[in-house]
Amino acid sequence: MVSGKLHLPMIQTDTAIRVAFLSPRQSLVLPSAWVKLTGVPDDLLTKERIKASFVMLGRIFDVDELSLQKSGKEPIRVQVQCCHPERIKGSVQIFVNGEG
Repeated sequence: MVSGKLHLPMIQTDTAIRVAFLSPRQSLVLPSAWVKLTGVPDDLLTKERIKASFVMLGRIFDVDELSLQKSGKEPIRVQVQCCHPERIKGSVQIFVNGEG
């Protein structure tokens, strides 16, 4: 714990300094949604590469490891944090290095 004293010469006062024990107030929480990705190229089939490649959806919070292992048979499930998850509908074709 950091504490100490500070002398303020202009007003001839010694002041005690200590750590504040205030907990930060929670602001708004960013909602999340699970999104299914299909047709992901083989060279992107790692958790880190999926997180880096699909940031345009929002903040990639989690990648379902089991769906990643079954990627040829099932869509890859990704948990995305974004402002309006209810607006994520339909499908979007994404091109990676000119291939989609």
